Amino acid sequence: MRIKKLLLKLAGTVLFLLVLLISFLLNPSLLYANKTVYQNIIIHHQGPLRADLFELIDQSLGTAQHAEIADPVWKSHLCLNDGSPYPGLVRRLLGEDVFTAFSNKVVFLGQDLKTYDRFYLWDRELKYSQFLTHGLVHNLQFNHHGFWDANPLGGYPMWRWEGYAEYVTLGGKYDLKCLVEEYEERKLEPYAWFSLSDGEGTISLHVRHLILTKYAFEIKRQGYDQFLNDPQSESDAYEEVLTWAAQ
Repeated sequence: MRIKKLLLKLAGTVLFLLVLLISFLLNPSLLYANKTVYQNIIIHHQGPLRADLFELIDQSLGTAQHAEIADPVWKSHLCLNDGSPYPGLVRRLLGEDVFTAFSNKVVFLGQDLKTYDRFYLWDRELKYSQFLTHGLVHNLQFNHHGFWDANPLGGYPMWRWEGYAEYVTLGGKYDLKCLVEEYEERKLEPYAWFSLSDGEGTISLHVRHLILTKYAFEIKRQGYDQFLNDPQSESDAYEEVLTWAAQ
């Protein structure tokens, strides 16, 4: 009987801590000193905002709003890495990333730089507006699908889910055949860094995803839902791209 009571008490404690953890995760304002609203972005921060942040938000929103699934009334939370324990909590729960995006939140995990549109992570300077846009597109996907149908619960192939975010972010800037040629020439490992123009870049795997998505939307003329639900495998899709590029 005593052991049963101890187990029930332990289970109750674990449940309480889990609920507390989820509450912090879903309510970043509990762990931040300040909140600033700009456009449809709620910015959570500890200290002063970087001087170029509003301009970068304008750029990122301008790009994200071109997405087929853009919603004029959607809102997003941008959680900055400027002293709050929230980004560290997200990193421990969801893993290392550049801008972690889940639900209607984009969490900045890098280090701010005074250089315009740049931040520091993974021993390199990265383009702030690029990764903010990528995160905002994932928020749009969550808004479009809802909790149960968005990844990871939705179970969509990662190359399609990530490929769409890369396509909205970078697809309009690069020629498809040039991307295929460059990707094939470099032959980088999937997680090796693939530098692009204008200070942009991403891992080689995401360039492959970008190629596949750009081909699906611009050559096959697929729409978003058709693309997400297409049963074609990644390998077959890439072989189709290579056949097209060789023509």
